[in-house]
Formats: sequence, structure tokens, C-alpha cells
Amino acid sequence: MVTNAITAITIALEYYDLGFTPIPVNQDRESKYFKTPKIKFQKWSDNRPSREEVKSAFDKFPDSGIANLTGPGTNLTVIDSDPEKNGIESGLETLKKEGIVLDDSFTVKTQSGGMHFYYKHSKILSNNIQGEGVNLD
Repeated sequence: MVTNAITAITIALEYYDLGFTPIPVNQDRESKYFKTPKIKFQKWSDNRPSREEVKSAFDKFPDSGIANLTGPGTNLTVIDSDPEKNGIESGLETLKKEGIVLDDSFTVKTQSGGMHFYYKHSKILSNNIQGEGVNLD
């Protein structure tokens, strides 16, 4: 998550310019609302907002983190690979063992040390595919 309000707005608009739909989210790790949206975003899931609407959302919540909407309406799928944790191998190691190789993509390192891999939306992958002992969703 981004901690500087000006940086958050700047990065959100850069994501927007790349074709993503960024929304402001709670970035307080101590809060039970960590990573929850600060706006009603459902209308943006199918109808991409204007750049000004995105800027306005981040102006209203300058202390926010950034999340990019995913799904069919946004044409975006993000694979979240978490690092090894509590003896569970990283999501990338799990994929490698299964013989799955991810194509090159827009990639972002997460605060936890994991990775987000951005792809065009795929009906094959749904949100939150999780299994016991897998750090991948």
C-alpha cells in the first residue's frame, strides 16, 4: 500500500492511464477493514470511470491504499502469489511444481513480499482460487 497521499493519487492515475480501474482502499494493517474499498465501486466494475472520477475518489480519501478492480467488466485478472509463510511454499513454487509457467506480464511486488501478475481477464480463472497449503489467489 502507498503511504503518501500525493503518491497514491499519482500512482492511481498512472494505473488508470495503463487501462486499469484503481479504487481507494483502507491501508491500515491493524484495522479489521484492511484492504476494504473506501467507495462504492460496483458501478465501476462494468462502466469504467473517467480519469477525473478516479482522481476525485482519491482526493476524498488521501490516506488510501490502491486496489485495481478485476473481473469481466474490467478485462483484468490478477494472480496474487504470496511468499513462503508458516511452512507453506510460495504460490510461484506451487505453480512451478505443477508445470505451470506464467507468461510475462505487468508485475508488482506486494508489501508482504509476494507478487501480483496482471493479465487480461480469463473465464478459466475466477477470483480467490485457494487451496489448502497454497499461497496463491
